[in-house]
Formats: sequence, C-alpha cells, structure tokens
Amino acid sequence: MQLAWKVDEGSKVRLKDYDPDFVDRYTDRALAAAETEKLSEELGELQQLLAAAQHHSLLIVLQGMDTSGKDGTIRHVMAQVNPLGCEVRSFKGPTSRELARDFLKRKRLKQPSNEKETARVFRAMIRAGFGSKTIFTILKKWNVEDEVLTALEGDVE
Repeated sequence: MQLAWKVDEGSKVRLKDYDPDFVDRYTDRALAAAETEKLSEELGELQQLLAAAQHHSLLIVLQGMDTSGKDGTIRHVMAQVNPLGCEVRSFKGPTSRELARDFLKRKRLKQPSNEKETARVFRAMIRAGFGSKTIFTILKKWNVEDEVLTALEGDVE
C-alpha cells in the first residue's frame, strides 16, 4: 500500500511523473488509518529536524475541487505537526482575464487582423459571458485600432 511518495535525497522531482488521478481502490480503511497515523508522526519528527537545520523547507500541495476533502486531509495528516511551523495558502480561482485567455486558447481564437475578425472574436466572447470591460482590455492589448473599438462599444449598448 502506497499512501505517500517519498523522494530520495538529491533526486529531482518532476510532477509529470505522478498521476494526479491516482486512486487506490484496494486499500483497507483500517490499514490506511494506521499508515496515516504512522506517517503523520514521522512528519512531525521531520518538521522538528527541518526547524533545527534551518536551511530546508517542505512544500505540500493539495489540489482538488470543492468538497474534495482537502480540509480533512490537512486535519488528519498534519495532526502531529506543530502549527506554528506551518504556513497554509489558498489559491483563488482564475480572474475574468485569465478565464478569457483560457477561452481564447480553447476556441483557438487568434489576434484579429481586421475589423471583421475583431467583431467575430468580440461576439464569441460576449456569447461566452465575458464582460465588455474584460473583452476591451484584451482587444487593447492586441493593439486593435481605436475606431474598431469605438464601433464595438456601440454594439454593447
């Protein structure tokens, strides 16, 4: 049963070597609880060693959708760790500009070269639910001419 991956000292870590969809469907809950307790105690001991050395740190990344169990994982796994030696960060969802950029990549919408293409990109983003402020910001970064932007502003109203 492999509940944790330990990296050998001096080796390189490449996240692409780890399957983010890994689910161990054959683990017995009692064995998993005992193994988690053992690993949690080891993590507490390692935290003390890291604090004493004062030149290494540990990064734990938990990624999951809402209600995927990240809070419970932190509570159970980190039970033996001193909270004063920890820093927890939450990463917010993407901004509207980041979502728009992702949308443009998925739809393969490239920087328009003329007024007709600009209007097509504009309408596609409006249909996708993006606000005009976000769309105009992107179009300005693409150096779309002011007259074209003015004409599109008339379409919004």
